[in-house]
Amino acid sequence: MGYGPANRRWILPLCLVMIAGVPVVPAGAAGAAGATDARASGGGMPSVPKNAAVAVDAAKKAVMDAFGVQEGHGVTFTSSLGVDEVSGRRAWNLKWQIPLNGRGVEEVNASVDAETGDVLSFHRWQNDGVPFPPAVDREQARRTARALVEKLQPEKAKKTVEWPSQDFYAPTLVHYAFTFVRVENGVPYPADGFHVTVGADGRIASYQYIWSDVSFPAPAPAIGAPEAEAKLAGDLAVTAHYMPDPGLRSGYPPTRLVYTANVPVPNLTPGNLYLVTGQYVLDAATGRWIDGFSRPASLPRPAEADPLEPGGPQVPALRDKPLDLEEAEQVARSALDLGADAAVINKSFHDAGAGQHAGWNFDFVLPDHSAAHAGVDALTGEVLAFDRGVATPSAEDAGKGAGLSPEQARQAAVDFIKKVLPNRLGALGIAPDQPENPKTVQGKTSPAGAGDTPPVRRMYAVKFLHLHKGFVDDLSRVTVTVDGQTGRILNYYAYFADDPEMPGSPVYPEGQVKPADQAKRAYLHGIRMTLAYVRMQENPDEPRPGPVRLVYLPVSPAPRIAWDALSGTWVRVQGAPQEVNLDEIRGHWAEKELATVLQMGALQPVAGRVLPDQPVTRGDFVAALMRMVEPSGGLFPDKPSFADVPPDHPDYPYIEEAVRWGLIDRQAEFHPDAPLTRMEMADIIVRELGYGNLTKGEGIFQVSYSDMAGRSARDVVEAGVVSGLGIMRGSDGRFRPDDPATRAEAAVALYHLLTAPRPRP
Repeated sequence: MGYGPANRRWILPLCLVMIAGVPVVPAGAAGAAGATDARASGGGMPSVPKNAAVAVDAAKKAVMDAFGVQEGHGVTFTSSLGVDEVSGRRAWNLKWQIPLNGRGVEEVNASVDAETGDVLSFHRWQNDGVPFPPAVDREQARRTARALVEKLQPEKAKKTVEWPSQDFYAPTLVHYAFTFVRVENGVPYPADGFHVTVGADGRIASYQYIWSDVSFPAPAPAIGAPEAEAKLAGDLAVTAHYMPDPGLRSGYPPTRLVYTANVPVPNLTPGNLYLVTGQYVLDAATGRWIDGFSRPASLPRPAEADPLEPGGPQVPALRDKPLDLEEAEQVARSALDLGADAAVINKSFHDAGAGQHAGWNFDFVLPDHSAAHAGVDALTGEVLAFDRGVATPSAEDAGKGAGLSPEQARQAAVDFIKKVLPNRLGALGIAPDQPENPKTVQGKTSPAGAGDTPPVRRMYAVKFLHLHKGFVDDLSRVTVTVDGQTGRILNYYAYFADDPEMPGSPVYPEGQVKPADQAKRAYLHGIRMTLAYVRMQENPDEPRPGPVRLVYLPVSPAPRIAWDALSGTWVRVQGAPQEVNLDEIRGHWAEKELATVLQMGALQPVAGRVLPDQPVTRGDFVAALMRMVEPSGGLFPDKPSFADVPPDHPDYPYIEEAVRWGLIDRQAEFHPDAPLTRMEMADIIVRELGYGNLTKGEGIFQVSYSDMAGRSARDVVEAGVVSGLGIMRGSDGRFRPDDPATRAEAAVALYHLLTAPRPRP
């Protein structure tokens, strides 16, 4: 319990900083650590190798001067000559390890162009925590970042413009991020430029410099920005999906109903040079969408479909008792047309577990000596898995003609689903773009004909959409693989996350769903078509750099990964600041603390409002505290601890995690919507800090609050702890233990909790 956020907050950001680092691939021997200045093994690397114009000492000095790296007792320095992975240039790879007076180690990595002496990259990390509150605000950090760019590259800095960047929180601010992209002919080229992060301590945390030798076409678009915006408005489509929270990259994300768009915003920044699969830009010469290989592209069609049987059954009734062995085998034989000649060579039963009912598995040998596997749900009586395997194509396959068309393969899959899942046809559909391009399996040529064309078997994978209350359910999956030659079903798998009595099944949120038109307007408001240069690629089979093209690029000031269909707000990406309108709290006595805990995503707005002087509810405070100390989320137990906090309650995972941590006690009800008293807030805070043992003694604390006379010894200790640490304050000589805590008071307490000292383990 004493292992609080201040002691573990560094772990995630440091991992991310290390991932973000751009190493150089050694071309010579790597430096050996341990000495004050270890160059390389085997006698040491020459200061200026024959193929490097810049001495390592000059490269080292450039980094130390620019970033304030200090050397002293215990500092180790290593160097090697290699190739910078991003620019492809020969570069010095420099590394310092700096002891922090018993508080851990600071590691610095940098690369310097071995021909020009330009600093290409710099990354600094340390394991002694992230300071809170930040030593600088964002504008101060921006000036620091801009000054560095102008110092290192004064002429190129004049040819840049600031580009959208995302600060990083985990859960407090780890670093501010700034991107300055290259401008040519008045048009930004976001693949080149500078990316700089400034840590919460006000120092440069990382620096990346990319400036390519490329040619740019004339800035003469055939269409203007209004036409590009109109094209986006006409082609952008949104679809509502149930999916795990797309903003969380770790932990146990809850299910959300969100709208996603078919026009993703490419993350083109210095170091991220190319479009990736599924990203599109508008060709400024033709006004048409193209992909990263300059190929004409159609935007993906929304993943929508009508049920195979409108108004038909959606969920099968569960059996009173599970199928026995004979019943399950008969279900498999009948549904899959295996017949009596198929011999069972293996059978097994599995109990219900996370994400599955109890069921039977069978392995068959068919009359043609091929094998097949089938899985049967013992409670629904359905076949949910089948695999016949894919035989290597023979010469006979090569002479069987063209085989099935995509439409015929699609119909074969539909016919199969209607047979094996008749009680779900009202909740299953198939998207218009199915099946996708067939996959192929290639056989061998005949021994006598080295020039013969190898036989090929085509397979169509057909994906079905599962609908939960009319919306696409991405948590469930149904796929059928059809032999493109014979129409035979080769493989089938079905999983339904919303089945009743399924252990560990997700909770599907409910509420009034915002209309699709409103979601589309939100996307159009958040995305701007920006004239830009983009580096294309050539040859999709073996990608290589292609020409720079003038395009209209979808750009957004913040990540637009999904729009919540119930709350009507953007899904917050883990690590990104929460977007909040702070006008309501300008000049409020707790403005600083409110703004901080709101932007870090701990305290949540209420219907878009901050409501600083309204009481904070018990559920809201516990959820805010747990978001702050456990940003990656907690466990999602099947059985709730409180009757009034069921699994579909929005604060359920946070309240359950607080129970697991011992911050609140398990009892009949929690009353999540009731106001939290100041005494209750003090109790939760003392437990989280790890001072709970102090409440077992009497007379440890003497408090001067007049309204604490006659209170229990535990209450007196808790009031003394939170007051002594400056986390909570009384007024007019009173602690006001039974008064409801306001949202502003909760924000102040959470803010100061981050800096409060904790008992040693």
